[in-house]
Amino acid sequence: MSLNKTIYTISLLLGILSGAVAQKNPFITNMYTADPSAHVWKGRLYVYASHDVEPPRGCDLMDKYHVFSTKDMKHWKDHGEILNSSQVPWGRPEGGFMWAPDCAYKNGTYYYYFPHPSGTKWNNTWKIGVATSKYPAKDFVVKGYIPNIPSMIDPVSCWRSPITCRCRRSHSRRRARARRRRECKCTSPSTAASRRRGTPRAA
Repeated sequence: MSLNKTIYTISLLLGILSGAVAQKNPFITNMYTADPSAHVWKGRLYVYASHDVEPPRGCDLMDKYHVFSTKDMKHWKDHGEILNSSQVPWGRPEGGFMWAPDCAYKNGTYYYYFPHPSGTKWNNTWKIGVATSKYPAKDFVVKGYIPNIPSMIDPVSCWRSPITCRCRRSHSRRRARARRRRECKCTSPSTAASRRRGTPRAA
């Protein structure tokens, strides 16, 4: 290995190590969050997370979404709440149950996908809601929900853009999320594109 390559390699490793040391982990410590979905929009990483009440009293009371972003993985900005259950016209009257969200971008519009029940009997009335905005972290307005799909709790299970996902599997249990992803055969254009680009996705 040449001297220049050796110096470059050492510099790269030092950069990675310094970033790891500087990074505060977890980076959200002032509130309860879960189900993060991460995307890079225009050179900035945005993390969309569900938000629990304080003190936490059960997942059924999670009814808000927050957005956080960073350019360097060290300094994070809390953009605040972007959506809550009271803003969902077709949603469950009692609120709550705003779980794992995701976001997509197409032709100048950000599409925010979120699961939420439409009835008091929440277990079998789940729908995947859609809110849109011209910005990645504000001004989202609920436009409706995706029709003609089974009751499901996780839009991340089958990646979708403004095109309805063609996967019609019933995704009813979170504990099966990993298996669902391996088995999902959705082939929408956005799926293939996101895989080619290596778009960050929630675990």
